[in-house]
Amino acid sequence: MAVPAFAADPPHCLKPAEVTTEQAVRHGIFLRETSTLCDAMVPGSAQLWRDFNQSAGDRLKKQTDAHNKWIQRQYGDDWKQAADFYDGRLVSSLRHYQINQPFCEDVKKLLDANKAKGWASFTRQAKVLQDEVTLDFKLCAPRR
Repeated sequence: MAVPAFAADPPHCLKPAEVTTEQAVRHGIFLRETSTLCDAMVPGSAQLWRDFNQSAGDRLKKQTDAHNKWIQRQYGDDWKQAADFYDGRLVSSLRHYQINQPFCEDVKKLLDANKAKGWASFTRQAKVLQDEVTLDFKLCAPRR
């Protein structure tokens, strides 16, 4: 009996490892932007991000490189423009967040946890807080 063929992958789909990568990239952008916006209300937030970025910079770069590789696979020669669009859309939407004291204190709690527990804390946060990745993109068909 023949094994049925899977349908072709939908356009711009993510493989399971790419979901994790995209969550990490988005969470990094979220923490960078919100810590900067919140620094006036909760002083030290931006510095906590800069410290984490410095300590986890190699891992963050690895995630960004993998993110760009996915975009190159999906968009070919136009990948840089697509990457700028995706990242710019995230930054723009974050700059329109309703910034208030409770929100900024929550951001600082995330940053404090990352300072205390490092990359493991960051990736746990990314998986929960950036789950909309699975709503924004279809998953590629599983391979047999």
